[in-house]
Amino acid sequence: MQMTFFETDADKQIHDTFIKDLKRGSGFENGKKRIYEFFNQNLSKAETIKLLKDEYGIGGRSVTGYSQRHDSKGIEIKLDKVVDGKLEVLGEKLYTWSQVYDAISKLINSGEYLEGEE
Repeated sequence: MQMTFFETDADKQIHDTFIKDLKRGSGFENGKKRIYEFFNQNLSKAETIKLLKDEYGIGGRSVTGYSQRHDSKGIEIKLDKVVDGKLEVLGEKLYTWSQVYDAISKLINSGEYLEGEE
């Protein structure tokens, strides 16, 4: 039996959405560039997390089927759909700032964070 990292398809969709969202940056002009620079300043993980929290602030965004909110706790991804006129949550997960740091660090180290950008 093969073990998988994700318990359900919704868990994988949430994770994939989280990674795609991180690649967009903070949502502020030049935010993605600033975030990239945070990781190139030889700061501690705690110092970088503080900068990430400040860069993202409190807020979020949503479109049909997806919402993202961020605050002092981290970044929450929620997937949903409308069924019989009612909103049904397919899954949601809160990623702590430590998890956000780890994911962005991995994207930067693999060359995926700034992929396709100058």
